[in-house]
Amino acid sequence: MTCNLAICDDEPVILSELERRVKKALSGFNLQPSIYTYTSGEDLITDFENGVDFDLVILDLSLKGIDGLETAKKLKEKNKSIMIVFCSGYDPYPELFKVHPYSFLYKGFSEEKMNREIVDILQELETSRKDGQFVLFDGKEAKNIFIRDIVCVEGTKRGSTLLVTDKKTGEESRVLTKESLEEIWNQYPELIRIHKSYLVNAHHIVSNKMNKVLLHDGKVLSVSRSYRNEATKAFFDNIIKKH
Repeated sequence: MTCNLAICDDEPVILSELERRVKKALSGFNLQPSIYTYTSGEDLITDFENGVDFDLVILDLSLKGIDGLETAKKLKEKNKSIMIVFCSGYDPYPELFKVHPYSFLYKGFSEEKMNREIVDILQELETSRKDGQFVLFDGKEAKNIFIRDIVCVEGTKRGSTLLVTDKKTGEESRVLTKESLEEIWNQYPELIRIHKSYLVNAHHIVSNKMNKVLLHDGKVLSVSRSYRNEATKAFFDNIIKKH
């Protein structure tokens, strides 16, 4: 599967080394990326604005000119689905998480640790590219919705309502289906039961506190006692996959 991958670091030696490691790790994946390398955030943004649709961007934080965080913000303004990975010799700081980076590569990692992290990043990229789809039939036409784009599902008397996020704009919309909550839950194990009336996508959970989950869009949903263990396990399993 084809995709666009960008690596940006203003130190040519580090840039070349990151590119080498990424290319080496790619041999184990079914990905056919076009790899773009940059020494400035400005050049990366120029290509992006001229139509290069990046799937993954590995960004040095301490870039001259527009730094890595500002570059990430500009990318995310236009396409919220871009997978951002920060790379730095310094520890991450809270403001970085406002752009929801997938992970953080520390330049002081051992070669073995760095290689493992890169493999994990590519695994997530491959998974997102072949993400499962929810096939919705509303009585007139069939529609495909990527499972990862489903934030949550609410059961109704006549079926269910899916809250779906647009990958690029981040905007949410509601989609109706005649399928019951039970039918959806049985077909798509990626969606976690937290309540008799709700399923949520673990990928969209920001925090899980006993009887409530906070989602990326700020929505807070109650977790029933009978589903609490399942919701907690799904939340931590998702964290482990990212780190």
